[in-house]
Amino acid sequence: MLQVYGAVGALTAGAVGLGVALELSVGAEIELHPPKYPWSHGGVFASFDHASIRRGYQVRLDWLLFLSIRKSVNVYLLAVLNIICRVFKNLH
Repeated sequence: MLQVYGAVGALTAGAVGLGVALELSVGAEIELHPPKYPWSHGGVFASFDHASIRRGYQVRLDWLLFLSIRKSVNVYLLAVLNIICRVFKNLH
């Protein structure tokens, strides 16, 4: 069993050594820099349209409210249908 551990250790050390040697031989930068485009960020597009942001946020809130109401209504309707089915089963 010790021979297996020794072999695994030797392979690991060799792989790490190979990785370090390859990294040093390439000498490339690890950081990735974004490309620079000749876009102007001044003028009309210098800041956000705050009124548009508020409208979009309100639309999002309204949509989430609609979804939560629809879900609760569906759960309510399922509960009512379940009760109706139980009542009809008990009648027969």
